Amino acid sequence: MFGSITGAHLNPAIALVATTKGSLPIGEATGYVAVQVVGCCLEAMFANAMFEQPLAQLSTHPRTGAAQWLSESFAIAGLVLVAITAPSGKEAAWRVPAWIGATYWFTASTSFANPAITLGRTPSDAY
Repeated sequence: MFGSITGAHLNPAIALVATTKGSLPIGEATGYVAVQVVGCCLEAMFANAMFEQPLAQLSTHPRTGAAQWLSESFAIAGLVLVAITAPSGKEAAWRVPAWIGATYWFTASTSFANPAITLGRTPSDAY
């Protein structure tokens, strides 16, 4: 959906892979990553507003540990593999969300598979 606007760089892991493959200049990748993290923080604040919570709050839920790191690493690695092996943007458009939906159910972290979202949820105490 956003491919024509952003090149579908909605995930820092994908931007990093594109940069290492030479298809995305480092300056553009840096800009994308900054916007991705800020956008995820704003989304968390928007979600807080929808549930009548303070817009920004520090998370008090422990969201770390070996299981979460392993789960997120697996989810990100799989997402990158699914995205870069898709034969076309049209194929990636259904494969990527299918991967995210599946990993939600079979990982301990409920699979964000996106470092920007992992950082972006810090201004929210909600799960």
